[in-house]
Amino acid sequence: MTWQNLKKSFEKALKTDLAKRTGPPTLLKACRYSLFSKGKRVRPLIVLLIAEALGTLDVMPAALAMEFFHTASLIADDLPAMDDQKERRDIPTLHCAFNEPIALLASYALIGWGYEMIVKNGRIFQKERKNSDNVVFLALEEATQCGGANGVVGGQCNDMYPEEPSLETLLTIMRQKTAAFFEGAFALGWLFGGGVVERLAEVKQCAQYIGIAFQIADDIKDMAEDHDKLNIAQLIGVEKAKQMLRDYADRSKKALKNLSLITPAFQKAIRLIIP
Repeated sequence: MTWQNLKKSFEKALKTDLAKRTGPPTLLKACRYSLFSKGKRVRPLIVLLIAEALGTLDVMPAALAMEFFHTASLIADDLPAMDDQKERRDIPTLHCAFNEPIALLASYALIGWGYEMIVKNGRIFQKERKNSDNVVFLALEEATQCGGANGVVGGQCNDMYPEEPSLETLLTIMRQKTAAFFEGAFALGWLFGGGVVERLAEVKQCAQYIGIAFQIADDIKDMAEDHDKLNIAQLIGVEKAKQMLRDYADRSKKALKNLSLITPAFQKAIRLIIP
């Protein structure tokens, strides 16, 4: 399936899922506001692409989980106490469109929905495969790690309070804040898609390469705007950053090939993710 068709399928599944959600109306409205704020859906589509490359198992709940987790992190990052962003994707950030308490509560709700979707996908997987309890536990563990103190939360902390403006520090932040969600997407797609569990570490390494390349490309694009942030293009220069981008892009493609994940749709996705 093409990237565009996968995205259409995901958008349909997201709308269907949200239509069934219950809770305080303002909270639900806030969650929908952030979830439909022109996101590219890169992380959930990676889940779907990996599963498609592996076979035909249903991983849509896991794809929804990744979008819920990622959106929750963006809501938190934008808050005045964090990055204090007034706009994201050309519309007011959630705390500006609603208020700070609702933004916090929406991020909490989305995290809960994310874990709910992983459990749902686990039940689907258990019907398809016998002796699958270990896969479900691994999926939950990966989701917890990607969003925890050594993942996105730790990355945001290090981004706000870096020990020193060094390349090593910046790469650590990239691994935690950006690559961690790519690792989560790859891990969920691989596990619930029926991939060999023993190759999970290899899968996560591939995801890390892609995540870092994605962030380097973003830093190069946003160099002029990132005056008060650690930016790799500012730190080591644009040409060295471009060379590092090419290096990580090459590592990504080799790793994908070794994992037999290079489908035409995935190749196009990589071109979109790493321009």
